[in-house]
Amino acid sequence: VASFAYNAIEQLLTWFGCMKIGAVWVPLNVALTGGDLAYSLEDAGPKILVLDSETRPKVDELAAQRNWQFRIFEIGAAGSQGFSTLLAEGSPVPQVAI
Repeated sequence: VASFAYNAIEQLLTWFGCMKIGAVWVPLNVALTGGDLAYSLEDAGPKILVLDSETRPKVDELAAQRNWQFRIFEIGAAGSQGFSTLLAEGSPVPQVAI
C-alpha cells in the first residue's frame, strides 16, 4: 500500500490499517515528480495507492503513459474511489472494555 499524500490523519489510518492486515506501507515523498515518482511506484509495486487532491495530478499525468494496475483511493474524494470507501469496507471497530 503506497501513500502519496501530505500529512493528514488518513496517513496514520493507512499505516495502522497496513499493520492490521499485514501489508507493507510505502510512504512516498510528496516532492517526487516525473521519473522519480514513476520509479518509486513501479519499484514498490503497490496494489493500492492512497493520495490526495494535491498529489493526484502528478500521478494522473504519469498513469496516462503507463499500464499501472493498482487501485487509487483519494483522500477527501466522494464515491467509490474515495478514502472513506476503504474504511467502510472493513469490519466494525470492536468494543473494548477499559
